[in-house]
Amino acid sequence: MTASLSSPCPVCGAPSRVLEPTVEDVFFGYPGTWKLDRCTALDCGIVWIVNPLPADQLAAAYAKYYTHDARPPSPLEVGFGRWIGRRCRRHGDRFPALPFLFREAENRLLDSGAIPPDPNGLALDVGCGAGERLDYLKAIGWGESEGIDPDPVAVARGRLRGRRVHTGTAEAIPMAEHTADIIFLHHVVEHLADVRPAMAEVARVLRPGGHVVITTPNPDAAGRARWGRWWRGYEAPRHLRLYTLVALQRVLSEAGFSVRYARTSARALPFMTKAAAGATGTALARAWARWWLDDRGILAANARIRSGEETGEELFVVAQAPCP
Repeated sequence: MTASLSSPCPVCGAPSRVLEPTVEDVFFGYPGTWKLDRCTALDCGIVWIVNPLPADQLAAAYAKYYTHDARPPSPLEVGFGRWIGRRCRRHGDRFPALPFLFREAENRLLDSGAIPPDPNGLALDVGCGAGERLDYLKAIGWGESEGIDPDPVAVARGRLRGRRVHTGTAEAIPMAEHTADIIFLHHVVEHLADVRPAMAEVARVLRPGGHVVITTPNPDAAGRARWGRWWRGYEAPRHLRLYTLVALQRVLSEAGFSVRYARTSARALPFMTKAAAGATGTALARAWARWWLDDRGILAANARIRSGEETGEELFVVAQAPCP
């Protein structure tokens, strides 16, 4: 981090400093360079792009983005997800760090929001792409599942597969008030210029006592410290703001939500490491050994997280809307 002063924080107004003076789109190849600043306030600390693309150009930066081809869940994933959902009723968002099971349990837990499915409830996935997660949410026990995405191509593909997917954004959800029982924002908030209008819209659409589930890259991740401007979580120019755990909780609290779970997760460590290593030309272990090494790495990172470090690659926050 350089010592030069930069723009004030757009969330709290505190001074900031240059975090990365030059970041390129090494993952999807959109031309240009971007500057990232970081808030210096200990109770905020967000990261943002100082020179974002204009809206008309930003749309072009998503031309090669993967919103259309995610695979549907396997029967094994669905079965495990149902078991995780039942376990959440008693144990919440934590799963024992068992070798070879912890990664998949963490995947299923974050994808379900650590909230037991309601057979009479509606799960809404905002930023759903073609809606593959809707199949999973319905399969693990939600009564209904619907999705929202701004990409008309993704929406059309989802509808062709029989899913209830609608065109819309997190700031303008095309649904009536108090409709959804749970709303997922899975890697969405980092794409927003300001998350606060989205939180107001989520509060409007949720039923009283409903939940919002947010996963997003963590700017305090160990991977960011290791890889610097090559860290996968930056993904300029599409990731406009990265929130810290404390900043995201404050935004939710100001929007009237009560935070139920808030922690970091190491589940994305293999993906993030592979992406950064590929961008930098760093050699990784052979494929036959990678599963074992990834598993050891996730367990070690989780041990640090449980000891109090907020260094997982993702934030996982679940918050509840006010009850009447």
